[in-house]
Amino acid sequence: MSENLARNRRRSLKRHLLTLLGSLFLSAAVLAALWHHSQIRFDMFVAKWTEADKSILGALIVLSAAFHIFVGAHKLWCILRSLSLKIAYVEALRIRLGVGPLRVLVPLDGGELLNVAYFWRHKRMPVGRAAGAAAFDRGLNVMGSFFWLFLGLSILPDAWPSQWSPAWRLPAALLAVAAYFIGLFCLPLHELAISVAGKLHPKLARFLAGVLAPFREFDWRKKLFFSAYALFFQVRPLAVYWFLFKAYGVTMEGVKILAYGSLAGIGAHLPGFLVGLGPREAFTVALFRGQAPDEVLLGVGILLTFTVHIIPMLLGLPWMMWFLRRLRQTEEDKALHGEIG
Repeated sequence: MSENLARNRRRSLKRHLLTLLGSLFLSAAVLAALWHHSQIRFDMFVAKWTEADKSILGALIVLSAAFHIFVGAHKLWCILRSLSLKIAYVEALRIRLGVGPLRVLVPLDGGELLNVAYFWRHKRMPVGRAAGAAAFDRGLNVMGSFFWLFLGLSILPDAWPSQWSPAWRLPAALLAVAAYFIGLFCLPLHELAISVAGKLHPKLARFLAGVLAPFREFDWRKKLFFSAYALFFQVRPLAVYWFLFKAYGVTMEGVKILAYGSLAGIGAHLPGFLVGLGPREAFTVALFRGQAPDEVLLGVGILLTFTVHIIPMLLGLPWMMWFLRRLRQTEEDKALHGEIG
């Protein structure tokens, strides 16, 4: 029994390592292709980095990491508390830190599955309800990104085909946002989905009811609060873009940051890549081309990946083993060992 368990763990670790190596290879391949296609000169790339304002970069790294960790943990904590889960902010903070380094081992950008496993195993939260909390948290981030994207596209003159009348741009851009709010507030739509699932299988209906718990249980005030929180939270990568350009001595229009920065962030979620490394830089160079030398654009893209994703992930390494250990515990195990969350 123990030998089989050890063998399965070795196989699981091997799969995770192969996934990580595959992601690294894909990211490196895209960066190499981008470097070759854009004919970037290494000496110019280094020279632009040398000229960048290091005081801005240093402050940006510290403030961005702090925002990612503490504000992200607070958003998750607010959602869980609203779902009546008894959890301290400190525990939510440790989860935020501990999950960060493990996200690189989870394929298809599925880091929220680790949170679901933790809340189910350690907090005895039903799987559907735990998945609902994770889906609601991720959905808020997606909504925030698309809102800033549509806002930027609606007011950026050259972002639409010339035959599109300016009068139609704002309604067209906000249509998807309206669809999101319909999904957020339309309770009959949620009940219909659960009813259809129930006809397929009762367990499926119970699971879907758990997933939709935040949408069904939160009143309109909480939904508006979390929607506003999402907009605030997704400002961070856009602000990082703006300050990175500033560090390189490039003055970039805010509306282009809204539109192109949001699009690059969404494009970076293509599956299979390590924290978006590769696609994010390719989108940055392609979308902002002409606004700055390609060497600067590539530097901004790489620094954005490190500032927004990799550095906060590395800061969570000391809590990774804590998270893995707690992931294997139940509340009863914790009480038995006298641990306090």
